Amino acid sequence: MKSNCSIYNNRGMVMIEALISLMVISLMMHGIYQIMNSYQRVRFAQSQELSADGHQFLSLLEAELRQYQVEEVKHNTIKMKDGAGYYQVVLENNKIYKKPGHHPYAYQVQSWELNQKGSWIEVMVTYQNQQKFFGIVKYEE
Repeated sequence: MKSNCSIYNNRGMVMIEALISLMVISLMMHGIYQIMNSYQRVRFAQSQELSADGHQFLSLLEAELRQYQVEEVKHNTIKMKDGAGYYQVVLENNKIYKKPGHHPYAYQVQSWELNQKGSWIEVMVTYQNQQKFFGIVKYEE
């Protein structure tokens, strides 16, 4: 005599397999959700962290100053020249850029301060999110 309620019944085995597979799928979905959530937090933190932008700005500024003769360094302006004319590096509209023309070096800048010490320029950049970045740039006199 065979019982219909046995755990080894084909219908019962299919039900247990279905429940186990649903549990595995739910664990996989939860893992994917956690990964995506973590990725979004990391991306947001990276977008708010502007130190890489500060390093890039100083590298660009130093490379530019090698191409020109620095005429004057004021509190927030660098005046320079080459054979073609005079140029300025200024902060306007939350961007540091070279004019005439529009060659931006840094965005989201609230303020910047310059202090000349011989052939070195100390640069302090304050971004709109209140992060501050300090660096020193060497140029040819």
